[in-house]
Amino acid sequence: MIGSAASSQNAVYDIGNYVSDVEASQKFYTSVFGFEVVMSWNEMEVSEDGVDYKTIPHKGVYMRDVNGTHLEFIESGNPENYREVQEPINHFAIRVDDVELTIARAIEAGAKLAIPISHIRIGSLNVRSGFVFGPDGERIQLVEILAE
Repeated sequence: MIGSAASSQNAVYDIGNYVSDVEASQKFYTSVFGFEVVMSWNEMEVSEDGVDYKTIPHKGVYMRDVNGTHLEFIESGNPENYREVQEPINHFAIRVDDVELTIARAIEAGAKLAIPISHIRIGSLNVRSGFVFGPDGERIQLVEILAE
């Protein structure tokens, strides 16, 4: 099992997304953002009662960044189905040291610019932010914290 069972604190465990090509997503997130692969799989075992398990094809990868943030990508051959499932999610954000450099690396790795860099202030939070579309069209906000 990934994570610690000793912690009873509520926290976001992972951010999951269906993708058309697990290997392409893995390459993108490891090369652009430095995520490391924790686990990858081609099948999983599923049970309704915790006793009788059935093996099903279910290709995926689980990655973690240096701060402990986890991303899970699951391969689906039908983009129409996974878009419908993912529709309520607007974007996820990754904190970076240099938003311009990261956007350039992301575009070099195949991303497309979604929203150019802008400066944003919300109360005492001051950031530079830009958005790219990842390998499967997922919106990724890149956030460079200027002051908190």
